[in-house]
Amino acid sequence: MTTALRKLRKLSGVTQYQLARLSGVERTRLSLAENGHIQLGTSEYKAIHAAILSAFKRKITQFGEVLPNDSGR
Repeated sequence: MTTALRKLRKLSGVTQYQLARLSGVERTRLSLAENGHIQLGTSEYKAIHAAILSAFKRKITQFGEVLPNDSGR
């Protein structure tokens, strides 16, 4: 069973190890969540969201497209 978390991680181009480093969530917890064995907490999801968003921005920038600065939020 592939979860949305796994799909987003793979689309962003990061491994579980990289996402763990970027988000501060243990890789084993990411694996368990991706396989539907545990539910992550809100703070973990927020950290993962920020890490995946950052990875997507880096990926898009590599293709020459620059995203607008969202620091005004």
